[in-house]
Amino acid sequence: MRQSDGEGKMPVEYAETLTQDWLQSKWLLIDGECQKVVACSKARGYKRLR
Repeated sequence: MRQSDGEGKMPVEYAETLTQDWLQSKWLLIDGECQKVVACSKARGYKRLR
């Protein structure tokens, strides 16, 4: 199990350079999943996600 540094912080084991392309691809992925959830809720007639 990983140990914190005593101040509640965990060491970083992996870092990725954030680029415009990375951000765009993640935004498209999240937006697509959101659209699926909304479409499903509308199809089932739920009122909260309309």
